[in-house]
Amino acid sequence: MERSSVTTTPETKITLDANGDGMSVFQNPRFRLCAHHLNAGSQAAEAMPMYNFFVCLNDSRYTKIFSDMERGISDRRDRGLPILAAIIGVYCLFILFGAFGNGLVMLTVCRNRAMRTARNLFIFNLALSDFILCLFTQPLNLLRLFPDYISWEFGELLCKVVNTLTGLNMFVSTFSITAIALDRFQVIVYPTRTRMERRTMALCLLAIWGAAGMMASPLFLFATIEQNRLQNQKPLNICSETTSRIFIRYAKLAYGSGVMVVQYLVPLGIVVAAYARICVRLQHRMRSLKQRGDHRSAYQANREAAEAVRQRRANLLLVTIAVVFSLSWLPLTIINIVHDVRVLKIKERNQVARSSDRDDPFGLENAGSNLNDSTLVIAVSQSIPLLLVLVSACLNPVFYGWFNENFQREFHRLLCLNRLARAGPKFRARVGASSGAGGGAGAGSRAGAGGSAGEKSGDGGEAIPLNALESASRAAAASPADAEDPEA
Repeated sequence: MERSSVTTTPETKITLDANGDGMSVFQNPRFRLCAHHLNAGSQAAEAMPMYNFFVCLNDSRYTKIFSDMERGISDRRDRGLPILAAIIGVYCLFILFGAFGNGLVMLTVCRNRAMRTARNLFIFNLALSDFILCLFTQPLNLLRLFPDYISWEFGELLCKVVNTLTGLNMFVSTFSITAIALDRFQVIVYPTRTRMERRTMALCLLAIWGAAGMMASPLFLFATIEQNRLQNQKPLNICSETTSRIFIRYAKLAYGSGVMVVQYLVPLGIVVAAYARICVRLQHRMRSLKQRGDHRSAYQANREAAEAVRQRRANLLLVTIAVVFSLSWLPLTIINIVHDVRVLKIKERNQVARSSDRDDPFGLENAGSNLNDSTLVIAVSQSIPLLLVLVSACLNPVFYGWFNENFQREFHRLLCLNRLARAGPKFRARVGASSGAGGGAGAGSRAGAGGSAGEKSGDGGEAIPLNALESASRAAAASPADAEDPEA
């Protein structure tokens, strides 16, 4: 029996039975004249060569299917425009907010040498990763989410780089949050231990970026560019992760499962355990203060009441950080695994259907109805988890910066710096006159308390806010174990 084969895609071979007992599509006497159209397709996503093949055969059934597909694509594009505009608008708001917040954290640490402590460098590292995520990675990822509207015109190298940076930002942020939790655990639970030196801190930062780079490197290999050619539509370049070979599909599924463990489950367990232990330690500290009895001065009673409020606020902040971390990264982790499993099952099902369905060997009978909303649903389902990651990047400078008294004070100085410069000598003269008018007993008491020397900070020469002085006095009056600031 004489048989010949024609390759339609890199994965699928359709067999012709020359004796006439094969599939009905190939009994057409014009098959051999039209077969070259099938060989013209270089990518699995290209439908144009197959459409030309059926036009050449004058096969009305399949040409109608392709016409329905084209109408479905056009209708879907029109329906999806409002959703696309809404998603882009929300992304832009969070991108601007996240870039501003994380940029402010980095600028604060860079401008003030006193802020370059070990734990603040961890916060700086987290802000750097989130800043890159907001300004570079997420805007380009937004272009990748909607291949029906936006063609990737930046080349395959940048496609691979963006795909890798997405994973790099993800791992660096997660590892930095874990490192911050462990550092706070050591400072609060074991305050008498030796603090981390700068050399050790530098090694930790290098280890974070090195481990993140190794974990994200497979994403560089997975990324590729394909072309979406559907009938008369303009060809669109799609930057995505390839699924052309069965080995890569299984490798992606195994990689996604490993990422869920390394990037989510293990760090989440460490963060929850560390912050739970910190909360227990803070509660024990408050109980020890209350058990000191009535032999307390009014100042000590007020200090302990203020400390209780601070401890409750610190506990609430720690719980919020753990909850936001878990809710921000869980959807993306699950969606990635579900997508890999879905692609694997679809590819296997299509291969079985093509080999068993003699009436529809190309698997196109239901293509028009299935195509209408599936791509838009997938794009929206992927954009929401990425948006949650972006929200996490926006909240990190709030949790680790704005709620920290030291960062808060430096933010106020930094944001008011230009305003004070514009005010010039008149503002300084007004401040001097008001302070001079408020002399007498009040000025003497401040001077007696060391006000003239203590009102200036060592790094900028500006007045220290009253709440900072009160915090310092409370810390000085406390015992070494009690003086730890859970928010620092």
